[in-house]
Amino acid sequence: MPIRWWTLPVTLVVFSCSASLPAQPKNSAAKGIQFLGQIQTVDQSHKKVTVKHGSIPGFADRRVADYSVDNESILKQLQSGDDIRATVYPNDSTLHGIRIVSHGRLNQQKKNVK
Repeated sequence: MPIRWWTLPVTLVVFSCSASLPAQPKNSAAKGIQFLGQIQTVDQSHKKVTVKHGSIPGFADRRVADYSVDNESILKQLQSGDDIRATVYPNDSTLHGIRIVSHGRLNQQKKNVK
């Protein structure tokens, strides 16, 4: 079967258009994994939190680890002892969508003393 004269130009246009598409976000194809954890420390200067959590299937075993946060404004709300829910992605040590589930017992005791 003979090759048509228009095959090469069309092929070049298709490849040049696909090459100019923006790259996919780092985690667009990866599925987020939600987990519960407890804040151990908040480091506002380095924009990190230390979280104690159980096993997160497909991400990490039970441990205490430092994580960066996707939204720095949450750092002002977090305190040691707070229970949180967050989402992580494989190969990414950033906590996404952090929500405070409950404030830690120490924080509650301080409020009751005042």
